[in-house]
Formats: sequence, C-alpha cells, structure tokens
Amino acid sequence: MFRDYETLADSLRETTQVTFSLTKDAIAKYRGPNIPGIMKALKNANQEQVLQWYATNQEGLAFSVDIGDKRILLYPDMLETSFKGINGWEVASEKGYLVMVDTRLTPELVAEGFVREFIHTINDLRKNLGYGVADQLILKVRADSEVQDMLEFSDMDLCTETSSHHIDFVHQSDDSFHTLKVNDHAVKVSFN
Repeated sequence: MFRDYETLADSLRETTQVTFSLTKDAIAKYRGPNIPGIMKALKNANQEQVLQWYATNQEGLAFSVDIGDKRILLYPDMLETSFKGINGWEVASEKGYLVMVDTRLTPELVAEGFVREFIHTINDLRKNLGYGVADQLILKVRADSEVQDMLEFSDMDLCTETSSHHIDFVHQSDDSFHTLKVNDHAVKVSFN
C-alpha cells in the first residue's frame, strides 16, 4: 500500500489517466455559476496537475481551482476519481483500493503461451490417435526456428507434459507427420 502519495502519483504517470468529477453533494453545495467553471477546470487540467491534485486528495487535503478571480477549495469528499489504463495497463479502483495490471505481452509470455498450446495440441492428437498416457513415444517435430527455439528453451518439461520418451527436432518430414496449427504456426509432428 502506498503511504507516500507522491510515489503513487509517479507510478500512475505512465500507467493511468486520472480524472476528477464533482459528487452530487458538491454540485449541490456550489450550485449556481461556479459549477460550470469548476467542471471545466477539472476537465481541462493537464495530467501532471491532476496527479498533483490526486496526491493531495489522497492525503486528505483540499486543493484549489481558480475560476476567474475566485479560488475554490475542493475537498476529497467532494470529488469522484476515475482511472483509465494507458500504455498497455488495465486499472480498476473500488473502495479506496487501486489495482494496476500490465497487460502487455512480452516475448517470454508469448513463448510460454505457445508452449502451453503446443502441449495441449499434442496431447489432443495423442488421444485422437488412441495413445494412452502410459505410452512413452518418441515425438518428432518439424518446425521453423522460432517455434523450435520456443520449445527448446521452455522451462516446462515437454517430455513429461506430452508423455514422450524424448523429442527429436527434424529437418524433413514424410507422410507419417501430422500438420498442426498452433497459435498461427504450422508445426509437423510424428510419433514413433
């Protein structure tokens, strides 16, 4: 949990767009000519100003907006804060808690997803061909270098996960090979 709200504001800078709006109670309190000016000031503030306001607001302090020649104080209970993820982040907030999740796919995550789908596809093929879990087969794989790299450098034990005695990467295939589509990659496999 953040206790230093400036640090929180810093972490939000690259991940989140923060906006403020007035609560119904604040609108009732400031009814009249000030409301459009306050709403315009909140809407038109740049993100750096909003983050500074957010940090101040989280500390329980008021911040001010200037409407013409008037300075109006806005207290935390007068504002509703909204969060929108940016730059590949998803953000949610409820009851004072803020959760930020990085949804960007790194090459490592893409490779891990590919390997998991490869294992699933191989096990489905084994089942469809009538092989059981106890049948320890040699799995032959013909694939492009990208796929081969993902499979060879995986942290998962492919032999165990596919009930294979061992896995051979081959450069040629024959009629005994099955062509599989795994996450947009064509992979040819055969069992011995």
